[in-house]
Amino acid sequence: MKLMHKIYFVSGSLTLILILVFVFYFESNASLNNGNIQKTQYKITNNEARNSNPLKQIRVSFANLTINRVSDNDSDVHVTFNVINPTEGTLILEEIQYNIIVQNTKLASGSIGQKLEGFLTPSADIFPIIGNSSIVLKDRKVVNRDNFDSTIWNIVERGTFNVIINGTISYKSTTGLESNRSEENFRFIVPIHQNH
Repeated sequence: MKLMHKIYFVSGSLTLILILVFVFYFESNASLNNGNIQKTQYKITNNEARNSNPLKQIRVSFANLTINRVSDNDSDVHVTFNVINPTEGTLILEEIQYNIIVQNTKLASGSIGQKLEGFLTPSADIFPIIGNSSIVLKDRKVVNRDNFDSTIWNIVERGTFNVIINGTISYKSTTGLESNRSEENFRFIVPIHQNH
């Protein structure tokens, strides 16, 4: 009878030891995994913060403004922008809206591209810009001298006065499954290049 008690006692003790070892092992692994999960979440948070850095937004710069006389009354206005994507992901440039202003008078206004409404269509005029690259965009407008007083037109023809180019650039950025539309305003004071 004492032998049976000893067997029960030893087997019970072994069972208890195995349970304690199992619980200790499980808790150790759980705490290690928890640390790994926290580190991974921290890395994701840092990555999102880096991508949303306000210093890493799309940038537009003025490249050129040229006026070419095509007749006694009409001139072609050519404007060129350079758009830079400083991020690592691809941005979708939707539209640049701009105004060309000479001494508080709007000489011309226009747009390049179009804002997307809903789904993309095959005819959508948009410009993907891959990460850390740039794109050059040009537009042309015809202006008629009859629409301006002689002072403004003389300034335009001589090309002796700086003009203001201002406007808005609209673009979409994609992070994971989210797509965000943003707009940035710009303003440049630039010289006119006259080609006769």
